[in-house]
Parts: sequence; structure tokens; C-alpha cells
Amino acid sequence: MRGATDLPLWMVVLLYMQYLAAPLLLVLAWISPILALGVYLSKLMIQTMVLSFGLSRLKQTNLWPYALLFDIYQLIIGPLSVAFYLLPTKIEWKGRNYK
Repeated sequence: MRGATDLPLWMVVLLYMQYLAAPLLLVLAWISPILALGVYLSKLMIQTMVLSFGLSRLKQTNLWPYALLFDIYQLIIGPLSVAFYLLPTKIEWKGRNYK
């Protein structure tokens, strides 16, 4: 089971950057807090614009409260997903075992 890691390298790098945004921003905040705040606000602005475009195209404007919670969800679940992927654990899903 490989999934996203079978994508082209540039996509995998961007995916890991997105998933590891919180730890990377914490390291950057330790070095330069102003720069870290600027990077986070830029990420939040781009993400909000993409969500806004998608929600308006789908005519689902009533989902905005959930879209605002998406960033918090992503900052928590992203690093946990990467950590769980790197751990040597077996996964049983739908009756199938994956290593």
C-alpha cells in the first residue's frame, strides 16, 4: 500500500510540506517569528481562497463554518498522519491487512 507516495516527487514534497506545516512553522517561529506569522497568514489566505472558490462552485455556502475549522483540523491531523505512516505498524482495513 503506497497511495500518495507513488505520485511524482514534486507532488509528494508539496504534500509533506502541507502535512508538516505546523512543525515547520514552529521551527520557523523559533528562528523568525515575524516570518513564520507571514507564512502562516499567506497559507491561510490561499487556503481560504481555494475553499471559497470550491464552495461557491458547488453552491454550498452553508458549509463556511466547517471551512473555518478545516485549518485547525489540518494542522493536527497532518503531522499525525505522517507519523502514523512512518511507524512500523500493521493496518487492518475492510478485512485486509497492510504493512
